[in-house]
Amino acid sequence: MNCLKLLLLLALIFIIPIMCLGCREISRNDVIEGLVNLNETLENYQCETHITHYGFNPPVSFKLKELYKAPDILRIETLKPDNHSGNTMDFNKGIITFT
Repeated sequence: MNCLKLLLLLALIFIIPIMCLGCREISRNDVIEGLVNLNETLENYQCETHITHYGFNPPVSFKLKELYKAPDILRIETLKPDNHSGNTMDFNKGIITFT
Protein backbone atom coordinates (compact mmCIF):
# COMPACT_ATOMS: atom_id res chain seq x y z
CA MET A 1 0.00 0.00 0.00
CA ASN A 2 2.88 2.39 0.73
CA CYS A 3 4.27 1.80 -2.77
CA LEU A 4 0.93 2.81 -4.32
CA LYS A 5 0.82 6.00 -2.24
CA LEU A 6 4.39 6.82 -3.24
CA LEU A 7 3.59 6.36 -6.94
CA LEU A 8 0.50 8.56 -6.60
CA LEU A 9 2.51 11.25 -4.83
CA LEU A 10 5.23 11.17 -7.51
CA ALA A 11 2.57 11.41 -10.20
CA LEU A 12 1.06 14.46 -8.53
CA ILE A 13 4.46 16.11 -8.08
CA PHE A 14 5.70 15.56 -11.66
CA ILE A 15 2.79 15.01 -14.03
CA ILE A 16 0.40 17.80 -13.02
CA PRO A 17 3.00 20.62 -13.29
CA ILE A 18 4.15 19.26 -16.65
CA MET A 19 0.57 19.24 -17.91
CA CYS A 20 -0.03 22.79 -16.70
CA LEU A 21 3.18 24.17 -18.21
CA GLY A 22 3.02 22.25 -21.48
CA CYS A 23 -0.53 23.18 -22.40
CA ARG A 24 -0.40 26.79 -23.43
CA GLU A 25 -1.58 28.38 -26.62
CA ILE A 26 1.16 29.57 -28.96
CA SER A 27 0.49 33.06 -30.24
CA ARG A 28 1.30 34.43 -33.67
CA ASN A 29 4.00 36.62 -32.10
CA ASP A 30 5.62 33.52 -30.51
CA VAL A 31 5.86 31.91 -33.95
CA ILE A 32 7.26 35.07 -35.56
CA GLU A 33 9.80 35.50 -32.75
CA GLY A 34 10.91 31.88 -33.18
CA LEU A 35 11.37 32.35 -36.93
CA VAL A 36 13.33 35.58 -36.43
CA ASN A 37 15.62 33.81 -33.93
CA LEU A 38 16.09 30.92 -36.37
CA ASN A 39 16.86 33.32 -39.21
CA GLU A 40 19.47 35.15 -37.12
CA THR A 41 21.33 31.93 -36.33
CA LEU A 42 20.92 30.24 -39.73
CA GLU A 43 24.25 29.94 -41.54
CA ASN A 44 23.17 28.15 -44.71
CA TYR A 45 20.52 25.92 -46.21
CA GLN A 46 19.66 24.13 -49.43
CA CYS A 47 16.23 23.05 -50.62
CA GLU A 48 14.23 22.13 -53.70
CA THR A 49 10.92 23.85 -54.38
CA HIS A 50 8.09 23.10 -56.76
CA ILE A 51 6.18 26.13 -58.08
CA THR A 52 3.19 26.25 -60.41
CA HIS A 53 2.64 29.54 -62.27
CA TYR A 54 -1.05 29.93 -63.12
CA GLY A 55 -0.50 33.10 -65.18
CA PHE A 56 0.02 30.93 -68.27
CA ASN A 57 -2.57 28.83 -70.08
CA PRO A 58 -1.95 25.97 -69.38
CA PRO A 59 -0.19 26.56 -66.03
CA VAL A 60 3.58 25.96 -66.01
CA SER A 61 5.34 24.07 -63.20
CA PHE A 62 8.93 24.70 -62.21
CA LYS A 63 11.33 22.76 -60.01
CA LEU A 64 13.94 25.02 -58.39
CA LYS A 65 16.97 24.54 -56.17
CA GLU A 66 17.74 27.21 -53.57
CA LEU A 67 21.13 27.64 -51.94
CA TYR A 68 21.52 30.19 -49.14
CA LYS A 69 24.68 31.21 -47.32
CA ALA A 70 24.60 33.80 -44.55
CA PRO A 71 24.56 36.70 -44.40
CA ASP A 72 23.31 37.69 -47.86
CA ILE A 73 24.09 35.19 -50.62
CA LEU A 74 21.24 33.33 -52.34
CA ARG A 75 21.24 31.32 -55.56
CA ILE A 76 18.11 29.98 -57.23
CA GLU A 77 18.62 27.50 -60.06
CA THR A 78 15.91 26.13 -62.37
CA LEU A 79 15.98 22.34 -62.61
CA LYS A 80 12.80 21.74 -64.66
CA PRO A 81 11.25 22.22 -67.21
CA ASP A 82 14.13 21.26 -69.44
CA ASN A 83 13.94 24.40 -71.62
CA HIS A 84 14.69 26.50 -68.49
CA SER A 85 17.09 24.03 -66.84
CA GLY A 86 20.31 25.66 -65.68
CA ASN A 87 18.95 29.22 -65.52
CA THR A 88 20.13 30.88 -62.32
CA MET A 89 19.37 33.98 -60.32
CA ASP A 90 22.07 35.07 -57.86
CA PHE A 91 21.56 37.56 -55.01
CA ASN A 92 24.97 38.56 -53.70
CA LYS A 93 25.30 41.52 -51.33
CA GLY A 94 22.41 43.40 -52.94
CA ILE A 95 23.39 42.65 -56.56
CA ILE A 96 21.08 40.44 -58.64
CA THR A 97 22.58 38.47 -61.55
CA PHE A 98 20.65 36.34 -64.06
CA THR A 99 22.36 33.64 -66.13
